[in-house]
Amino acid sequence: MKVLDEHILEYIWDETLDRIAQSILVTYIGGSVGTYSDEHAAKDAESFAILHVSQLIAGSGLSESQFRRRVKKLMAQGILLQRIGPNSFVINSEVIKDAAVQAARCWRSIGVPYGMDDTGKACKTLPINALPRSIFELKTNCYRILRSEFPTYY
Repeated sequence: MKVLDEHILEYIWDETLDRIAQSILVTYIGGSVGTYSDEHAAKDAESFAILHVSQLIAGSGLSESQFRRRVKKLMAQGILLQRIGPNSFVINSEVIKDAAVQAARCWRSIGVPYGMDDTGKACKTLPINALPRSIFELKTNCYRILRSEFPTYY
């Protein structure tokens, strides 16, 4: 079966949403978590969505060299934007900002705080064991919400 560019892009979008759901939650030393405001999530949305070729090869349905070649082709077309190094990229989509904001809202809706504490010297955090369910379940739930609200990158 031929793997079309649309299939690769659907796979990359799926992985992008998973990455956003995970990256928007900050895990601090000492076992506490925090997240971002809507403004910060929108401003830094692209940084939450950066993917690396090596992380995606196994699920691509292509060999390593074929997948790298196809990603480079999509970069040349401007569909993927190179970031950090030659093998890191983000999908070229305005939807990323909305997805990042929604992910931050998912985390805040279950009590994960954001912003600075009253001293202004530290971020507000919540002990990880105070979360209502396991971190894996919560990340999966956030991803599913993003997937249902943003089924495509365009």
